[in-house]
Amino acid sequence: MNSNKILLFLILATHISFHDNLEIPVYGSISELGYYYIKVFAGYPTIQVQTLLIDTGSSFTGFACSDCLECGFHEYKPYNASLSNSKILKCNTNNGRNVLNSNIIRRCNCSQEGTCIYSVKYSEGSRLSGYFIEDFVEFENMAPISRWNKGKERNYSRLVIGCNLFEHKSFKHQKATGIMGLGNFKTVDYLNSVINNVFNNRSVLKSELKEVISIHLNKRGGKLVFGYVINNKLSSEISELKPIQRCSDEERYCGYVRNIKINGYKLTTGRSSENHLYRAIFDTGTTITVLPSNIYSNLINQILKVVIKLYPYISGYDYMDGTTCWKISNTVSINEFPNLELEFVRNQTENALEYSTINWTSNSYLFINEIIDSENKIYCLGIVSDNVNDYSSAAYDNNYNAKNYQDEIILGATFFVDREISLFLNKGQILIGSTDIDTSNINEKYLLGNYSSFKDKYGKTKQFNKILSQARKINVIRSELKDNRVFKLIWNKFKRHISFLTIIIIFNPFFLILIIRIVRRNNLNKLSFGVGSNCSR
Repeated sequence: MNSNKILLFLILATHISFHDNLEIPVYGSISELGYYYIKVFAGYPTIQVQTLLIDTGSSFTGFACSDCLECGFHEYKPYNASLSNSKILKCNTNNGRNVLNSNIIRRCNCSQEGTCIYSVKYSEGSRLSGYFIEDFVEFENMAPISRWNKGKERNYSRLVIGCNLFEHKSFKHQKATGIMGLGNFKTVDYLNSVINNVFNNRSVLKSELKEVISIHLNKRGGKLVFGYVINNKLSSEISELKPIQRCSDEERYCGYVRNIKINGYKLTTGRSSENHLYRAIFDTGTTITVLPSNIYSNLINQILKVVIKLYPYISGYDYMDGTTCWKISNTVSINEFPNLELEFVRNQTENALEYSTINWTSNSYLFINEIIDSENKIYCLGIVSDNVNDYSSAAYDNNYNAKNYQDEIILGATFFVDREISLFLNKGQILIGSTDIDTSNINEKYLLGNYSSFKDKYGKTKQFNKILSQARKINVIRSELKDNRVFKLIWNKFKRHISFLTIIIIFNPFFLILIIRIVRRNNLNKLSFGVGSNCSR
């Protein structure tokens, strides 16, 4: 029994020592919630769970507090700062030694009590207001250094965060208790406390790619990684990471788009010149991708030309919020919808522009809308026009003075689905993991039945056979694990800890001695049992 306890302690100790990188599970979906979020553990000594919507389009991080004057009901209770060693940030005064990160706040409005207050407005008109505090915040999967160690190490997880007193519109009705901004703005009243904290302490592994945020969203859940490119491709056979150039005079995560095509047809028609470039903002906080109205009109017309041929198997579904939806029969695959191609600027020289083409399949830009109909398969287009709900690029974060560019594209969460996107903070580059086709929803029978069309689409039978092979593998695995959730959970746990067990075996002599003693003890017990049996005969 004592040996088992020692073994468990060694495994836990090694896990804490070596699991030092910051790879965070992401939860949520577009279909069910309309957003993606992470879990954090706030406060010390009392730990309180909070859930934060991940938002690459803003720099503010905060959650509802127990003294909130106008807040909705969320998945977890509002944060109670009185249960923690939190510090309220004051303005126009010296915050003292107890507040480590007061330099995060450059300028702030003052309340009558002298506290630093804020009011942040977002693109769809929602707003958050409250006051700033400094407190302990740790991410899921982060080594719990502040709870296990004493002294200065505890300070590594202290962040400046917003304590929300007023929630408006969408924030009031969402399950998540708050928001985490991942924008790295340098011209706002406050620096991004999350980014400043993560990239200036030991919570990220030493790596050649330090100042980068990688996001990989599935249809449900995903992962958020600080410090390196995830680089686990969606499919080893049919995906790759493509670089694009960041906008030169833009602090937001932004790239240049020259063309958007559908079935070879350019949607970006009617421009002043062929070299006209659109700014594309990468924003996970906006659920639906937003296109300029002229591009959106061309997009809808081209999609309707395709799907109208499949009526009544694909029929229109009226949804009064500017979103276009369809009711799709089980006998039809959504792969009947055409693919989009976005032509991003990869590199810009004196004489020419080089481009990266990113494919956007219907498996990503369409989503099942469980919010409006949980029983029938209602697929909605994850793209809207910029004249819907008054989407405005300048309204992302009123503390960031964005220029009001015309012809701006907002690549919302729908664009991030089934992709890996790596956002570099101090390099003029963004990496996009692009797939030609998402095989996770493809039926093998459907592939075989449409052999000729897929053969024409991909040019070579060899490429089609790769896709078919991938679909078969996925279908086999899915059928084997369909009713075996326990096995899946155990397998994921095993994969997560196998590297730590390997490290223990290789580098821990005490562990080897312990194993040898256990084996010898078992052999002696067996030997004693055998001798006793012989004597009784």
